[in-house]
Amino acid sequence: MKKSEKDMRKLIEELIKKMDCPTKKELWEAMNKKIALEEVSKIVDDLEKFNKIYVSIKGITWIHNTSPRLRKEISEGLEL
Repeated sequence: MKKSEKDMRKLIEELIKKMDCPTKKELWEAMNKKIALEEVSKIVDDLEKFNKIYVSIKGITWIHNTSPRLRKEISEGLEL
């Protein structure tokens, strides 16, 4: 992955966290169209594949949680 691609991915992640259920097009517009809509779509698809976001009809929601306490509870929890 190129450095600029990493920067764009980071920018998209931050926008998703800040915005309220944005669509891919809204993300693209929020970036002042710095990259092609297809690239935004590719990055969003990758983030969804790695379970960092949830994409629904209403938009995109950030779901990745890096809380050590949550990770501990999940690892020690009882699986039903």
